[in-house]
Amino acid sequence: MTIISNISTALTSTLKDSDLQGITTEFSEIFLDTFLAEGVLKDIPIINSIISIGKASAKVSDALFIKKVLYFLTQLSDVSADDREKVINEIDDSKKYRIKIGEKLLYILDKCDDHEKAELVGILFKSFLQNQIDYGDFLLCNLVIEKCMINDLEAFVLDEVIDYNIEEYSEYLNWGLVNFAPYNIEIQRKNNYKSEPEFELRGSDLTLTTSNAGNTIRFVLKKHVTDKVLGEDLCDLPSRDIGNYIDKIIGKYKEVFNYNILWQVRMIIVAQLCRNTKIDDDEFNEFASKIVEEGTGNAPHYEKFIDKYQTRMDIEKITFNIERWRQFYRNQFKPRL
Repeated sequence: MTIISNISTALTSTLKDSDLQGITTEFSEIFLDTFLAEGVLKDIPIINSIISIGKASAKVSDALFIKKVLYFLTQLSDVSADDREKVINEIDDSKKYRIKIGEKLLYILDKCDDHEKAELVGILFKSFLQNQIDYGDFLLCNLVIEKCMINDLEAFVLDEVIDYNIEEYSEYLNWGLVNFAPYNIEIQRKNNYKSEPEFELRGSDLTLTTSNAGNTIRFVLKKHVTDKVLGEDLCDLPSRDIGNYIDKIIGKYKEVFNYNILWQVRMIIVAQLCRNTKIDDDEFNEFASKIVEEGTGNAPHYEKFIDKYQTRMDIEKITFNIERWRQFYRNQFKPRL
């Protein structure tokens, strides 16, 4: 058996049979410093195989690859081994794909720039295991993520309102997050009163729209990226802590000049405060006014974002106080319009 076959078989075995409950991102960080320690993680076949193969001459690349594998596995801990085995067997036995899932995942993880992308692969794979996306979508999304810069990808996932144009978002187009919108061409006859008719082509401007892969990536990664960017859920935060949090999180992204994320953060905060039952409407208006007045987003941006946020909450059957937003919108924005 070749090294690749050995490791891919071990990864498949890990996915099908192993108890992944104990694997956390904190554990992965500790492991990176001690991955040659005797006996560590011997119960996880894929890790044991990599260590055994490289034991004679341990390399930094081995440790970094294992870290990517661990971050990938952390996302699968709440999917039962039986469910994982069932879905993997269905794909491997279907003969539709020539490369088995275990080996394909090795290729994907090896191409990940770092453990952050490997974690995203894990989230997408979990979504596949739970039948939220199909295997083809999983593979397509990973081709896109492989090409993306992580900060730009996070900004894209958070974005709900931008109308994409080629001048500013050509990278999104190159990565596959967006594609060209349908282009309408009309042939019109000129009224020149000549014996030979003349015609001209008229068409709309080239515009971009979110691709199928982009929509899937945004759907699957939305919660993860939101939690990562905000660092805390504002829905249950008491009033006394919200002001300090807003100053802290906005200051954080101002400090690194990450304005692509910052204006998304402002709108997410307003949306989450609509769900916060520990503050009253007057407190909401005070916090929301502060965010809106200091930011760059205009009324249509906020309205479009809140509308899409509410739609997502309805799908997830989460209560959303849209009336709180509408009252604020009428008082805050309408006088300006």
